[in-house]
Amino acid sequence: LAGPTADPAFAGLLTPATGGYAADLFAGSDARFLATLLGRIEAPLASRWAQILLQRALLTRAAAPAGLNPADWVAARAHALQAMGAGADAHRLVSRIAVDRYTPRLYAAALQSALATADPMALCPLSPTARPMTGAPSWTLVDAMCLSILGDDVGASALFDGLRRRNEVNPFDIGLAERVSSAISGG
Repeated sequence: LAGPTADPAFAGLLTPATGGYAADLFAGSDARFLATLLGRIEAPLASRWAQILLQRALLTRAAAPAGLNPADWVAARAHALQAMGAGADAHRLVSRIAVDRYTPRLYAAALQSALATADPMALCPLSPTARPMTGAPSWTLVDAMCLSILGDDVGASALFDGLRRRNEVNPFDIGLAERVSSAISGG
């Protein structure tokens, strides 16, 4: 089976036929400016209609605006969707992007959206490339969870114990990750 193949330069879920806007929605815009605005969103928005319109815009399959790596633009959109309470939409948006196009910001958005939707298994295909690219200890935690889910309890225990020794991750998060992986794997 092939994994996700969407190009972040033209990412999205909605088209005009499915409630989205035109593919040139962001044409002529500065992505850094838009990403800064999206980063300032605090939910809930004052108007329910404004929230609906913004969600549709963020989910529209449209060309990425200039000025920012397209994968980072997808990450900004996903973070905004999560801030608006649309974590499932954010998860669907990032999970379609081809793994070889991910950036550290997109990995962070994928991590947050998978956790927001209680889908830790979605992180397993990302983990092998996320940890070396980002260096974030949270991806070591994901590696440990995925090893446990796949039945490698010895490898998982070694990673969990290493995180505890280095004090890189909150002990509560490690315990929670152990319980989640045990519940999923049936161990």
